[in-house]
Amino acid sequence: MTKQRTLLFIFILLILIIVGISSYLFYKKPNTTTTPSTRSLPTAPSSSKNLKSIFYTGRAQKCIAQEANGITETYYMSGNTVHGEFSSSGTQTINLLADGSLVYIWVGSQTKGSSMPESDTNTINSVMQADGISEFNSNAKRNLQCISWTANPSVLGAPYAVVFTPVNK
Repeated sequence: MTKQRTLLFIFILLILIIVGISSYLFYKKPNTTTTPSTRSLPTAPSSSKNLKSIFYTGRAQKCIAQEANGITETYYMSGNTVHGEFSSSGTQTINLLADGSLVYIWVGSQTKGSSMPESDTNTINSVMQADGISEFNSNAKRNLQCISWTANPSVLGAPYAVVFTPVNK
């Protein structure tokens, strides 16, 4: 009789475990969290934004603007650092990196670039125009579409393979 009682006890225990697991899986809420890299940021209408107004918001964000001249501008921002990539079909990407005091500009995989004070917007605009972005103006308004972005140090740092020469006025 003791052996039958033990087997009955084990059988009932197994049934309860199976029912418990089934109930847990059935009533478990699905994971509905969004990742920071895909959540849209609440921003004012983007057509009223120029680059300087969004650069140093402190938010990690990625913004893209498709300009009428066919150039796609992509900006990666975090803290006081901004990396802009400017490209159009058939040309190399022009990069601009601003760290709060200096701006670095280089083209594609070239090993030489330019650096200048961030406050010298005329020189920045001139260098960008000389590198192929003919209508670049850091004060111009852009139709920016922005999303949250997980900051990546490799995107927000100057490349080691590029030697930057200061641009004199």
